[in-house]
Amino acid sequence: MTSINNPFLRLFLFASTTALALCVYALGLLAPLTPSEGLPSVPELLLFVGLPVALLGACIRLAGPKWWAGFFGLQILVILAFTTYLLLLQSGAFAG
Repeated sequence: MTSINNPFLRLFLFASTTALALCVYALGLLAPLTPSEGLPSVPELLLFVGLPVALLGACIRLAGPKWWAGFFGLQILVILAFTTYLLLLQSGAFAG
């Protein structure tokens, strides 16, 4: 595993990777992952959920302090929890 010694470079790397991950997930929320479009296909889930989770997982691997890893892990948890909620909503699990 490589180490990034420059703190400004490390901060920029983490900030840009987090922004990219959240932008990809937000693009998925615009159409493919929303209930109005029906259940998403596996490639849509891999692209709009799997890619952000993988990017944030890479940040966890490179994070120095443990609280940084916890921050990225919390983002992964929120993405997975909200996606699970949307999938359950689309499948009719909450229908009376």
